Formats: sequence, C-alpha cells, structure tokens
Amino acid sequence: MSAHGRPQKKLFVCTRPYQYLMCRLIKDGYMYNACDLLVLNHFDDAPALTHALRTLRVWERVFFEDDTEQNRRNAGLNSLQKLFFYHNWRPLLPASISSYDEYDGLFLAHDGVATEYGIMRQFNAQGKHATVYEEGFGNYVCTNDHTDNATRLLKRLAHWFRLPGDHIGRLQYIDTVLLQWPEILTRDRTNPLKKKARALPLTLREFLSRDQIREEMETLYPELEVLSSSVQKGNAVAILLGDLWWDVVPNREQYVRSLLGRIPLITGTHLDRIFIKQHPGEMKVLEPLGNEVGFIPKRLPLELFFLAAKGKIKDLFLLSFGSTAILNLHELLSKECRVHILILPTPLPDTSVDVTTRRFLVLADSLGIPCTPVAAWRTKEASRY
Repeated sequence: MSAHGRPQKKLFVCTRPYQYLMCRLIKDGYMYNACDLLVLNHFDDAPALTHALRTLRVWERVFFEDDTEQNRRNAGLNSLQKLFFYHNWRPLLPASISSYDEYDGLFLAHDGVATEYGIMRQFNAQGKHATVYEEGFGNYVCTNDHTDNATRLLKRLAHWFRLPGDHIGRLQYIDTVLLQWPEILTRDRTNPLKKKARALPLTLREFLSRDQIREEMETLYPELEVLSSSVQKGNAVAILLGDLWWDVVPNREQYVRSLLGRIPLITGTHLDRIFIKQHPGEMKVLEPLGNEVGFIPKRLPLELFFLAAKGKIKDLFLLSFGSTAILNLHELLSKECRVHILILPTPLPDTSVDVTTRRFLVLADSLGIPCTPVAAWRTKEASRY
C-alpha cells in the first residue's frame, strides 16, 4: 500500500514464454517493485516454468492456472453463445487468486482469452487500469479475416457489445497498448488503437543487454549455456521454426526431414550449423534428427538466441511460416550479422495458416524488414516430402 492507503501493486498475466520476456521487460523498464505474475497453462512446459519463476524471487508471488477447459468450451461457441459466455465473466476468474484489492494495475497479452477477459472485467469493476502488452504481430493488424459478410460485420462491431473483436486491445476496458513499434498504429488514422498505443519502456536489445537480465535468463533457462556452447564461431547458421500445425502434418517426421534437406539449397550457402526451434504450443516432440541438426529448446524464447549468438556468426538464415520472433531476432542481431528471413509455404489446405503468413508479411513490410517467400518449394516433388 502507498502512504495514502491506495494499492501500489501490479498483476501480470503470461500465456507464452515470449510473453514472460515482455512482462519482465515492463517490470524492469518502469522499475516496478511489488508485482505478482499469473502463468496460464497455454504451453506444455507452463507448470515447470512457473516453478522456475518462483525460485527467481523476482516476483512477490507467481500463480498458476489451468484454464484449458474454459478455452475449449469458448472455442466451440457461436456468436450468440459467446455473448452470454463473456458477459457472465465472474466464473472466468482464476481460482488461484482470491482477491484483486491489492492491485492498482493489470498487464495482459490478450483481451479475448477467457481468463484474461475475466480479470480485465474485474479490474474495470474496481475502477482500475488495464494494459495490453505486445504478444505478436496480431497486435499490429486487423484480426477480422472472416469471409462471411455477416460474421465479419459482427466481429467489427463486437466491442460495442463488450466482446473481443477485430483488434487486440480495442475493448473499452483497455486503457493502453504497449508495443515495440507503436508508430505502426499511431500513423494510421483509421486504426482504432491509435490513441491507446504507447512504446514499451525499453527495447528488447536494451533489456537483454542488462547483466542482471542475462543472469536471470541463464538461471531460468539453464539450456541457454548449452546452446551458447553449440553456437561456435562460424560463417553461417540457419534456424528452422516450427508452428502449431506441425502437430497435425501427415508423415510429420518425413516432412521435417525433407525441409531440413532443402535448407542448403534454399539458402544457397554452406551452413556451419542448422537448428530447429519448435513452437512452444506444439504438443508433439520431435525425435533427434542427427548430430548435424541442433535443437533450440521449445520452451526457450527464440529471442534469447541473441544471448547465445552475439558476436559469433556472420550470416543468420531464419526459415519460418511467419513469426514475430524472427522479426524480433532481426532487430536484435542485424547489427551483429547479416540476417536473412525466408518465408516457407505450408503443405496444408488450411487457409488460416496462409492468412497468418500474409499478416506477418504486412507487418514485416511496414517495418522495412525484407522477407523472401520461398515459393519454389511448393512443387509436385516437394509435396511428396
């Protein structure tokens, strides 16, 4: 409490390893002292990460909530059912937190995830501030990609009914949206978030360059030391990023092996090392693929590769289907080496994957970061893996 009896404590909500970096950056950048952290069970290593975070003693308390059932139920609802689901928000509050009276500020990544929505409404009911922080390129683009006109209109007007809609953070319960590149929103007169957008208190590079933060990350992710030792000084390194849909690819291992075999051809250079980085949301673990292929641990935010590779390599090839992490890594390492971003086509008929890739390319273009689509890989030969 402050001297006037008002609460002076912040609550952060985290659903991905990268989001933890954002939470820690904000806490450090604003020099907040009293803070609690809630980790939601949205990635397969969430309980272990929660335990590790408690040992750091950076946060006063670290809560854990398994909201899997709520998210599963929400995903199966139609628009009318969602109206009732979200408006009956008190049952969405996590059981792990008994009271919100001690908090004066909330930082969360989404305003549409059920648990985060419930907490946001609770803060609003108590007249308290809520902030959305950056979690990916979805913060910068309209997420309304429905082809049905009626559904598209409902999504665009959803915020009028106090429902998550076409932009993350558009709801009236959100006061501020903290971003790495707020100018993308503020320079667009038609963007509904232009008045809410603010810059993060630190850049990722400033944050990760702090000795204390590096020590914390090495404690939180002991695999980082192993990764650092595996990135020997060399001319060229490639990283292949997985995605959520890798879990359902037919002949998955054969598909990944085929991708790996094509990387030297795609990059057009001799590679000293190739790494695979699975998406933290992937549930299936890839088996070892030979001594020549290294794994960046799934639970490790890709941005921490900056700590392992700084000053060691000349060329970095990032092969992805569209991920904000590679834009972040470009920002972190582009002053250290040449960074090449190659966008791969997907083997799936699911158009939502292609939509995600298009959104990513829009953001990359607005930042002036060159990306090369590898369209040639979509051939009959390649489709056989």
